[in-house]
Amino acid sequence: MSEAVRRAACSEIDSACAALAVPPDRHKGVHDARKCLKRLRSLMVLIRPGLPDPVYASLAERLRSIAKGLAPARDAPALLDAINKLFGDAEDDTDATPIPALRRWLQERRQSAARSLESSAASEAIGGLTGVRPAMAGLAVYPDGFQSVAKGLQQSYRGGRKALAKAFASGSAEDFHEWRKTLQHHWRHMQLLTPCWPSELSARVEISRSLSQILGDDHDIAMLQHLISAPTMSFASPDVTASFLKQCR
Repeated sequence: MSEAVRRAACSEIDSACAALAVPPDRHKGVHDARKCLKRLRSLMVLIRPGLPDPVYASLAERLRSIAKGLAPARDAPALLDAINKLFGDAEDDTDATPIPALRRWLQERRQSAARSLESSAASEAIGGLTGVRPAMAGLAVYPDGFQSVAKGLQQSYRGGRKALAKAFASGSAEDFHEWRKTLQHHWRHMQLLTPCWPSELSARVEISRSLSQILGDDHDIAMLQHLISAPTMSFASPDVTASFLKQCR
């Protein structure tokens, strides 16, 4: 198991570094690298019971820090994609919504993030990934068998069920987003384990990924609501803003 974990982890690190190192499409590279980091973090959750707590905590924090450094380069493009998906493309913009002004603001943010990415963010992320690789290459799971993975899978799934219940009990966007995080771990765990039982686990991959995409749309709408209603922002008149927020709800 330890050998399999090391192989999977190092493969994701190498893929992330390759994605960040190659222009011309930096934004696609960031998107691909962030997916690698998410898979790495899900792998850590899966094998957590087989790792000493300090080892897990250190690796999880280092991966979280690397991902955080790439977040600004992805956030604005992701919200622009969400606007296009949920509310149509730029040709559909009218003054009856705050979308045109919001779209311009996000485009400026994307350009700013692109400059930061070119100047330092990509190289810093590659440096962080290169630095964490030796630790990943030396990972040892104890006991060195499926027990740790089975326990990690059970704990993660139980956490996801609790997050689901909490989200529906509270109805808050934050809790639905937290549930989505546990769901993303689950479908990546299913993806890793599919070769063990293809007919069952591949179906779970597709179902949980589809649900994650629905919750992703929900999160994007919540982010747009937060931006548009922020006291320091003014994308449209109060009446137009209120109407748009109602549409979001």
